[in-house]
Amino acid sequence: MNRACALLLTAFALTQAACSGLSVREQAQVDALVADARSMQIVCDQADACARPSPLRDLGLRAAGASIAVNPAPSSDSSPEDPPPEDPPRRDAAFVAEPAPRTVPQAVSSANASADASASAAAVPQHYALILDYGQDALLARLDLIRSATRSIDLQTYIFDEDDAGHLILDELFAAARRGVKVRVLVDQLSALKRVDTLAALAGAHVNFEMRVYNPVLGRARISYPMYAFASACCWRRLNQRMHNKLLLVDGLVAITGGRNYQNDYYDWDTRYNFRDRDVLVAGPAVGEMSGNFEAFWHAPRSTPLTRLSDVGRQVLRSGVPALAHPEPEQPRRIDAISRDADDPGLVRSRLVDAAIAVREIRFIADPPEKHRRLADDTARSSLGLRDLIGSAQHRVLLQTPYLVLSDPAQRLFRELQQRDRPPRVIVSTNSLAATDAFIPYALSYKYKRRYLRDFKFEIYEFKPFPQDAPIDLEATGTVEIEWRADGTAVVRDGASGTEADKAQRSATTVVLRGSEGSGSGTAGSGMLGSGEVGLVGSPSSGRPKPLLPLAREYAALRYSKRGANEPLPLKRGGVRFGLHAKSLVIDDRIGVIGTHNFACRPKRTPPRFSGSGSLAPRLE
Repeated sequence: MNRACALLLTAFALTQAACSGLSVREQAQVDALVADARSMQIVCDQADACARPSPLRDLGLRAAGASIAVNPAPSSDSSPEDPPPEDPPRRDAAFVAEPAPRTVPQAVSSANASADASASAAAVPQHYALILDYGQDALLARLDLIRSATRSIDLQTYIFDEDDAGHLILDELFAAARRGVKVRVLVDQLSALKRVDTLAALAGAHVNFEMRVYNPVLGRARISYPMYAFASACCWRRLNQRMHNKLLLVDGLVAITGGRNYQNDYYDWDTRYNFRDRDVLVAGPAVGEMSGNFEAFWHAPRSTPLTRLSDVGRQVLRSGVPALAHPEPEQPRRIDAISRDADDPGLVRSRLVDAAIAVREIRFIADPPEKHRRLADDTARSSLGLRDLIGSAQHRVLLQTPYLVLSDPAQRLFRELQQRDRPPRVIVSTNSLAATDAFIPYALSYKYKRRYLRDFKFEIYEFKPFPQDAPIDLEATGTVEIEWRADGTAVVRDGASGTEADKAQRSATTVVLRGSEGSGSGTAGSGMLGSGEVGLVGSPSSGRPKPLLPLAREYAALRYSKRGANEPLPLKRGGVRFGLHAKSLVIDDRIGVIGTHNFACRPKRTPPRFSGSGSLAPRLE
């Protein structure tokens, strides 16, 4: 009895502490301290904010020029170099109608754009799309676009970590803010930056930089395990309303969406485990719809400025606005290398722009922030749109998802497909037990696997932890050091990661490889090798790997479970492991979908997706 009373008193005390916000007077003090601390320094007085030339930004200008040439111009002096007109926020764009001709993007002058429009308006693509499969390419594209910004950068993400990748992006965003670019960052509470002092520093860093946290349960930026338990008991429905969106918008011209967060393991930079993920870069009128969805989330009641969070405010009241920490990078050479690459327009053009696809029309599917309300006719519109897309399949559905746990509506949909006289094939790509980063979702998937195979006729292919055909930059992970000799021979030695004892034990392993230089999407000498070679370096795993910090988990509710319950399983083979994180869909080889949505346990959530047809679908296969 005494123990029960003690637990109740502890819970009550915790509740009072967790729910106590700032008083009106304290809030005014926080606002004043933050306003005084914000730097107003602008290092550039040019109209373009001293932006770097960007081949990727040029895609947006070309798409805008094509759109202006085809549609009636608002004024006689419009040119292809003008920024695209502001589109009204839309949440239900039309499906793809017809593909554009397969052409390599080329510059469009005012004269020939007008002539082409009058000769054949149907021949002018209105969008460009670029699939970003490899982590280094995805990071390079982000750096190139951020450095090209002249007016605004909007970033929306689920995870933002304080590692090499996260700090690199933060540094680039602040450099843009100091150039005069307005920067807005929206992150989810459960996966925001780890430390409260970092958030306090960001709150008062620069007048052109603003960050908000989505759905801060208990009014805090960070919550402990007891607070999470209390929130689960008192307000689970709100706690479970997370923002899984990933979006980067630059000047309303170009956008990136897909599966990648801001953390090392999404860009092939982790020494132990990396995600095989997929993003898509979009240029064209659909960027207006993406911008409209960001604005809806940014101005949503649950998007909270940092200064309105009680733990951030109390940190400011205690110690003032701290300086933003700049820790030493784990691997300085890879940061220098990717930074140099982003400053090379020719390299960006050859690695990225030349692979862009001309697309006639695309659709951006995303729920509004009020999707949690019980208004099925409005908030389920995007879910129904995607369901209609799958239901329209006649021959084949290709589905790729890291976590295959279908909701009840999804199960009904696939069961209905099998009731047809000639049902389409359904081919599924997902993680194996050895590759998954989330053991519990895999266990749920395994529970229903017989139903998927028997009733839905799924053809399931599981991703291996050491895929032979997934080129990565091994040197960038920090697990190996690669020396390229003049004759094209690569000498691979164990990298600098791990303890001195580990390095001494593994340093004798040296592998000589030929014919691998410059493969994949990397440049010559970059160490791009198939990940099947990773197992040649290092030694078998000895015991469990060091547990990842909770921030590394997309399944936020599981981060507070018992340590080790939801980690990648230990393997006997050494080397960098990979797990699938891409979310894609191909319908009948004609429509391709790239998104942020896991086909898992959230039946009423539909994070953003990009849908296009024509030459996009074969690229996804």
